[in-house]
Amino acid sequence: MKTMRNSTQHIRVLVVILAITTGLLLAWATTLAAPSANFEDSYKLGPQFAEKDDVITYTIVSINTGGLAEGVVLSESLPFGVTYIPGSCTFIRPAGTLQMCGPLDKLWERSLNTGDRITTTLAVTVWAGSMSFDLTNNAFLAHDSTTFTMTRTTTANPYKTYLPLVAKNVVSN
Repeated sequence: MKTMRNSTQHIRVLVVILAITTGLLLAWATTLAAPSANFEDSYKLGPQFAEKDDVITYTIVSINTGGLAEGVVLSESLPFGVTYIPGSCTFIRPAGTLQMCGPLDKLWERSLNTGDRITTTLAVTVWAGSMSFDLTNNAFLAHDSTTFTMTRTTTANPYKTYLPLVAKNVVSN
């Protein structure tokens, strides 16, 4: 009788250990199976060309096609040749309310679920001189230890070609 009780107790202990182990393995597998954030569909828009004293508006569309991403930070690095217009940066989610951005090194920090989209706009003034050069503007989406970079290049003050003026039968004084 005593042996039968010991066997029953051993079986109960084994069932409990098996249940705990199964639960831990399922929790671990669920954690591993969770998709990670994916910002590959995110993009940045801006003009192809700009002149000195033009105001350029950049649009950054942040899209998460992966799993939940908490603590995502959008930052911006402006190129030489432009000046940020203070207070021009706003962001919005679909069906959300327009919000003001923070400083350029942390325009916003948010969590993005699968399919979430945040549209951010900011304006700069071109002060570049008369030479043609590229204004390469980068925005960065940082999450965990990864950073996704979006780049937009605007050619500032592209060379202009003027055709000579030809006139026939013109008398100069």
